[in-house]
Amino acid sequence: MSGAKAGPQEHQAALRAERLVLEHLPRLARAQVERRPENENLFNNLDDPAEHDLKWHQYGIITHSALFGAAYRSEAAKYLAAWGFAAAVRTKLAQSVDGMSKAQLLHVVFPLHDLGKFARRMKQEDGGLTRDYKGHEAWGEQIIRAPGTVRRFLQEQLALTELQIDYVARCVGLHYELGKVRDAAKQSERGFSMAFSRSVACAETARNIAAACPTFSEEIGLLFLCDNLAKTDVKIEAASDDDIARQAEDISSALKSRGLPAALIAAIMQRPVSLAVARAYFRAVL
Repeated sequence: MSGAKAGPQEHQAALRAERLVLEHLPRLARAQVERRPENENLFNNLDDPAEHDLKWHQYGIITHSALFGAAYRSEAAKYLAAWGFAAAVRTKLAQSVDGMSKAQLLHVVFPLHDLGKFARRMKQEDGGLTRDYKGHEAWGEQIIRAPGTVRRFLQEQLALTELQIDYVARCVGLHYELGKVRDAAKQSERGFSMAFSRSVACAETARNIAAACPTFSEEIGLLFLCDNLAKTDVKIEAASDDDIARQAEDISSALKSRGLPAALIAAIMQRPVSLAVARAYFRAVL
């Protein structure tokens, strides 16, 4: 999508920037890991899927971050076009921040969006310590804004200006903002479901989220969409909650045959709902 209307030089420059960030991501990530016993494996194996969340992610954080950009260029572009929102999003991303388009800057956001997960907390649960990524989007924004390894990299290696770094940081901080729809869904009888995605409550929540950050409304929807597309390559299509339920047995069999964690069924079954919520968000705010 980023290259459809952008000039070829701008598009290639954006891809080079994304590749450079991914090349340096292990170094940037390791600088955020607190050295304590429960983080030892994360420090040594940054991309271990077991150090992510096996219920919601097939991949480690590094691979998921790389696939985020790939999802933007392929699946996300197709969904936005099919839904009729591609032109509006493209127009927004053509806007300039200190001489660089927002579309270009998003290629820096993609690999950095989960940077805060490397500064993870631990919490007591079921009699032991477990990983706690709640608030990782805010931690990522803080890391980028603060003087340190990441900010120096953006200034020295990518030559980003203060305003451009602010844009990248804010996008990182907002990439999970649409996840608040799930909180609203829990308060409804429908739960986070296909039925909820078509509800008035979903549309109202979407408008409230966009209204709180009006200059980033398109980015919020786009980043949420890409994030969900990059969680697993085991995919289902569904038009209703019944469609999803009917595929549970096949999903379990597919996971078993591929040696993937059984818990990953949660992400797979939630994928159609997240896509429906993304579509409902764009419909409500554009």
